[in-house]
Amino acid sequence: QYTFHVAGDTLFGKRSIEATTEQNNITTTKTVDLTLGNYFIYTMTGSTTFTFNNAVSSGNAHSFTIVLKQDGNGSRAPSWSANVKFAGGAAPPYTANASAVDVWTFTTYDGGSTYIGTLAIKDAR
Repeated sequence: QYTFHVAGDTLFGKRSIEATTEQNNITTTKTVDLTLGNYFIYTMTGSTTFTFNNAVSSGNAHSFTIVLKQDGNGSRAPSWSANVKFAGGAAPPYTANASAVDVWTFTTYDGGSTYIGTLAIKDAR
């Protein structure tokens, strides 16, 4: 990923690296700390409610990705805090198969008051 800025009439580019956080055995609740990066990988060993904290300040957009893996048993349901909004008003169905992987993306533009979520890739293999 590259970011660009202008100094006078010259355009400069800078490559940026996205920080990744990975954690196994996620169950019940998980607060995702957005200061740790913007790419998170979690293996669920129980149904889990996700919340987010430390969003960038209002007026700036922040997008991040969560890769959710089912454990060897599967049927671990992700749920999202009330300030996460999905198209049609409800979260899309997750993949419940054992060892399944779903990729979710989220964006906030108002300092974390609202997050727009989507199931970007269902049952990635």
